[in-house]
Amino acid sequence: MTLQGNEFNNILDIFHKNHIIRYQGTYEPLREDGPVKVADVPCSSFRLTASHASQRIVFNQFYYGYDVCMDQVRIEEFMNSFEYCHETQTDDFISMNAELSTKPSGKKLMYIHVRAAEQARKRQNVVLLLDTSKTMGYSADIAKATAAAIIRQLHPGDRFSLIFFSDECHIPVRNLLIQNESEIAYLLWVVMMDPVFQGNADGIAGLKTSFSLSSQYFDEDGANQVFIVSDGNYAPDFPENLRAFIRSEKNSKLSLCVIGTGMYDFRDNHLIQLAKHIGALYNVVNTPEEIRESIERSYLKFSAIAARDVKMQVTFNPLCVASFRLLGYENRQLSNKQFEKADNRGEPFGSGGYGIVLYELDMCDPADRKTVFRSEQDDSEVLCTIELRYKEPCGHRRTVHKIVRNTDDRTDNLDQAYDLYCIAEYLRNSEHLDPDDRKRLEKIMIGQYTLVFKRDRYKMEKLADTLRCRYWDRADIRKPIVRMQGNHQ
Repeated sequence: MTLQGNEFNNILDIFHKNHIIRYQGTYEPLREDGPVKVADVPCSSFRLTASHASQRIVFNQFYYGYDVCMDQVRIEEFMNSFEYCHETQTDDFISMNAELSTKPSGKKLMYIHVRAAEQARKRQNVVLLLDTSKTMGYSADIAKATAAAIIRQLHPGDRFSLIFFSDECHIPVRNLLIQNESEIAYLLWVVMMDPVFQGNADGIAGLKTSFSLSSQYFDEDGANQVFIVSDGNYAPDFPENLRAFIRSEKNSKLSLCVIGTGMYDFRDNHLIQLAKHIGALYNVVNTPEEIRESIERSYLKFSAIAARDVKMQVTFNPLCVASFRLLGYENRQLSNKQFEKADNRGEPFGSGGYGIVLYELDMCDPADRKTVFRSEQDDSEVLCTIELRYKEPCGHRRTVHKIVRNTDDRTDNLDQAYDLYCIAEYLRNSEHLDPDDRKRLEKIMIGQYTLVFKRDRYKMEKLADTLRCRYWDRADIRKPIVRMQGNHQ
């Protein structure tokens, strides 16, 4: 028997009323802005990210039978969750590509892809900070499996330290030199058998202990990495204390990777603060498959940093573009002053990591243009200039510039990013979905979507199936059904 959308929703409502399904979380509030007039504000600046945590959070909501709310859906992280195909460029550390297409309404979509170069694996000095508070007990098996997956990536010559933290910090393993499989087997035994999940997590104490331990055994010729596995359920004063911690560690050469997991009272708002302001890689895992995909298959994206403090500024030509809207990045935007400030922290890109940017542009009427910017080599119109700033692993600051011309050159990369934007915006119940976007959604619902790589098919099919079953009003295909569940602040 196949359940129709309303029948499925009624069954879920019964589960919710009887408290059979319990899930809640706290997320950074998102506020969507409308188009920005280029004549008033020609520049758009923001921290670039390679994270795809939001997509994992939404999939976790689907799995446990909950609808999503706007604050859970960060469009940029949704677009980052699928793979894209671009040729490697000449820059040693990071490359940038741009594409342009025109929607049926006449608006344009500008797609920007930034990818870090592949890095060789270095000798590892790893500190694993495992949250053993009582709320993590609800997902203890996943937390342990995540820690075990990190341990299995160690090679002979690497060093490893393990910290359990809740009310207090406990260090069962300190600077262990990996020589053969016997050390790996011992560490796996410790993480599977030793943790006792109780008490409340002191996030700042855990961070201080892990940074202190990693600094004490710092390897000048290796990769010094702190992994934190946690649900982010810390004290309410965590953000304020985090700012003080950031000031004390602003010159640290350590790399931080935040892996969020948890089924009860997940505090994404705390974990993403670590990513944005300390400069950490952020990921979310809640299933064995996500552990395999994020750690076992992509370990170098976390342990080999290719670029730090990555940020972008796009300057539009006011004679060509009337207004622009950055799709996503609401809580990663920077002022011009913040962009210019050298010590303003950004998020890092690991080996082969990439970030996607999508703009929607309203173009000027060609009849109203008196002049346009011209290039000596090419008479095509200049749409905008892109400035990408980042810091090399050695600390040198670099800048990459790119000029985008008003010429449509779309590929499947842009189409895939646009499909993911439409889905994410729909999940937000956004007012910014225009008729072109809704027509695109109708095609996605019947399986007419774009994929760059076939291995992402299961994720796209899961999104399309869930939307068909739970979010699509059969009486009016253009009207979403929205039900708020949990504590989404």
